[in-house]
Amino acid sequence: MRRVGDRFGVLALVLMSLSTIQSAYAQDFQPSMVGRDGEFSAFALITSDPNWAEKWDTPPETSPSYDLAHTLEMGETGTFLVFFSGVDIPNGTTDLICELIITRADGSVASELPSTACAPGALKGPKDHVYLTRVVGEVLVNENEVAGPLIFEFSVTETASGKRIPLTIGVEIVK
Repeated sequence: MRRVGDRFGVLALVLMSLSTIQSAYAQDFQPSMVGRDGEFSAFALITSDPNWAEKWDTPPETSPSYDLAHTLEMGETGTFLVFFSGVDIPNGTTDLICELIITRADGSVASELPSTACAPGALKGPKDHVYLTRVVGEVLVNENEVAGPLIFEFSVTETASGKRIPLTIGVEIVK
């Protein structure tokens, strides 16, 4: 967990201002995105850091910095991470539902995660800390992957309030 306060929004703005990826759908996708609904926030990114877990596993007052993956080439690995903050905590527990669809440049679905509990239970700290969901995965580019944008469409839903935050990020697959 992290206590980042206003730095969460500043970090998101800095990351969102980085270069964009042109998609097959004529939209710009970035390797990171933040969404908010009142106090509830969700943030997704794709990192090229092989040591992302070490960076995350630090004291709450430390804000980790991740190298964003704008492109991935054959044999390279990227990791997608989804964070949240400001969730309602009725009865001392939280319950988030996450969904994910990963779409290739040719429109085919590379992977799909249906509605899944991604952060149930008690939080180990204040609700304004930043927490990592269970939606963490690796993308390994192999010879079968389609060149072009690989698009990740996440949604994070706070079940107590029904607030849903959609997040769309992407990485360019280069062959």
